Amino acid sequence: MGHVLARLAGYGVVLVPYGQYTFARSDAAPHAVLVTNWREDGPATALVDPADPQSAPGIVDVAPGPDVLIGVGQTVTDRRTMGDGVQVIEVTYQHEGDPWWQAHYLLPRQKGRVLVFTAQSREPGIAATREGLEWMLALD
Repeated sequence: MGHVLARLAGYGVVLVPYGQYTFARSDAAPHAVLVTNWREDGPATALVDPADPQSAPGIVDVAPGPDVLIGVGQTVTDRRTMGDGVQVIEVTYQHEGDPWWQAHYLLPRQKGRVLVFTAQSREPGIAATREGLEWMLALD
């Protein structure tokens, strides 16, 4: 089965962290998101303010909207809306000569925010990966 990543999205931008990371709300700026990249030499942090979202090299990239989740060389094979307004973008692509599938599930949150779950798998594991993510999100 493939693996699942979580990416926080909201305010029309997507935050894509590097490596091992955590997201947290900031007490100093309630609408901002504190991104921590856990490195061998210690944590590196960046505060992303939705009023002026900026990337922090090596910690987090900030990009506009959900289509930024579609990578170079990926082909969109499906876009749909599931229960509770969850939008799904499915893509296929080749990686090291093998066919892969990837899907981004955009789970609506409060105040226009979106939590993005990404699942990917080699071609033989697509059904199991999709089923696992949809089960986790309670999208029967």
